[in-house]
Amino acid sequence: MPTTVDQEQRNAIMEHIYRYTRACDFGATSKEFMESIFTQDIVLDGSLMGVYEGEEGIRRWVAECHETQKRVTMLHVVSNEIVESTQDGARVSTYLTELMIYPSPVLGRGDHVTDLAFSGLYTFELRRHEDGWRIARRTVRVLRHEPDKLPRFDA
Repeated sequence: MPTTVDQEQRNAIMEHIYRYTRACDFGATSKEFMESIFTQDIVLDGSLMGVYEGEEGIRRWVAECHETQKRVTMLHVVSNEIVESTQDGARVSTYLTELMIYPSPVLGRGDHVTDLAFSGLYTFELRRHEDGWRIARRTVRVLRHEPDKLPRFDA
């Protein structure tokens, strides 16, 4: 049965997840950075984007993130974290709110429009490494989705 982790480990685990979400938002996606975030057998399972597995899957995911970042600024907001110890490491469940900030000139001022793209639940499974934590699996369960607010790449 999962148990809670001590505060020091909880802080380190959540810092790792925050680094992952910032990478999604702002493109810190070098090979070295990705190796410091994910295990080699990583599985990213997202109900809207599909499943990405292993190093080849991460390369595809990074390329798609870069394409999205050319069109829109994303902000992944996580909250209400539950961090538990498991036999292999740790499991984290959080709420996820994803905001999209679109360039949209209003009255000639170059203002931007911010929309809620979706909200849901993140589940992360992490493994301990000698120099910190690595995400082995990330699952997204979307609870609210507004497809008209997601970026389109066919335009």
